[in-house]
Amino acid sequence: MNEIKYFFIFLVLGISSISARTIHTLTLHDVLQQTLSVSPQLKEAERQISGAEARVNISQSSDYPTASAQFSYARVSPVSSVAFGPATFQLNPANNYDGHVEVNAILYDFDKRSAATEVSKTGVTTARDRLELTKEGLAYQTAKLFYTILFIQKSIDVHNEEIRTLNEHLAITKKKIESGTATDFDVLTIQVRIAAALNKKVDLTNALQRAEIQLKESLHFPNEDSLQLSGSFDSVSAPQQENALLKQAFSSRIELQAVENSITAASIQKNLASLGNYPSLNFHFSYGLKNGLIPNIDVLRGNYVAALGLSVPLFDGFKKDYQLDEAEANLNAVQEHKNVLAQQIQTEVRLALATVSSNQEKVRIAQFNIEQAKKALEIARIRYNAGTVTNLDLLDAETSLTEAQFQEAQALYNVVISSYELKQAAGEKIF
Repeated sequence: MNEIKYFFIFLVLGISSISARTIHTLTLHDVLQQTLSVSPQLKEAERQISGAEARVNISQSSDYPTASAQFSYARVSPVSSVAFGPATFQLNPANNYDGHVEVNAILYDFDKRSAATEVSKTGVTTARDRLELTKEGLAYQTAKLFYTILFIQKSIDVHNEEIRTLNEHLAITKKKIESGTATDFDVLTIQVRIAAALNKKVDLTNALQRAEIQLKESLHFPNEDSLQLSGSFDSVSAPQQENALLKQAFSSRIELQAVENSITAASIQKNLASLGNYPSLNFHFSYGLKNGLIPNIDVLRGNYVAALGLSVPLFDGFKKDYQLDEAEANLNAVQEHKNVLAQQIQTEVRLALATVSSNQEKVRIAQFNIEQAKKALEIARIRYNAGTVTNLDLLDAETSLTEAQFQEAQALYNVVISSYELKQAAGEKIF
């Protein structure tokens, strides 16, 4: 009875562990959408945008007046007094109280505050560009991982077919040994090929596990879940002409948009530096209650102060000149970086286009090799049935077909990956 009880316990545990696992059937669109929705990198970039927007609000706060309340108490001793005949007059109280509210505002500063606000706004644009760059990089990285898994799975299928065929030949060869038409050498040769194919399968299985772990982490799926990816290598369209791709890249690459924003920011910063020694007109007003006012120095009385002030910098140790030099140098550096980036983009597009063309040619060669390998295998089978070639000759023909199929899968995979690299170089969004 105990054996039966333990059997049912293990059965229930096994069923519950299987049911806890989830099988995710995903297309490339599903994978991209899920990855971008849960990525901590994107959440970090979004927080940086919020921080940049807060800095804009901080900068704009200088357009408003500031108000503060001041309260003080002071004990003064000895108390000053003056005598007029028999009478003595106290000039100040021993206990001094003062409470007032003061307001300060900058009335005019030759747009220095506006320029500072514009500089902070460029920080928001930069943060948004950084978000788009992160999103684009993550999307293309995920797409490559998606197709890498498909390629490894297809490669495993090819090797599984090879192993199945080899095992069939091994069984046939062992029967021929019994009838005296084959030797142990034939068996050993097939077993060596089976071991080599199994070794390749082990490497591919390990690569598949590693790729799936990476994809599950980016999707935030539990590692015990299973993935069923739905996609193919046959949906790659022919690339555009080089001129069209370059035009698209120069108009769509986020890096170029970001460097344009950097040029704008550097120009505003230069303008802000040029305003450094301009005067500013300030306003001050305060109202409050205090004692110590004649004639009754012990009574709290209302009082106010209203003032206009003009602040004119006369000498700042050449600070403004140095700031202008720095701003000019930064502006020139960003403009040069734009030229370098344009050249880099042009090179990336041309290299990616050349790689796509080369890989497409490899696909055509691989498909031709498959046709030739199929014909060679058909001839080998006919000759094998006629007894003019050995089992190993037939095995060589089947291995050649397997190798050609694997080369086709590799070439198709390379076409897809290089096509996505071309899309990325041309600034095409896939999310």
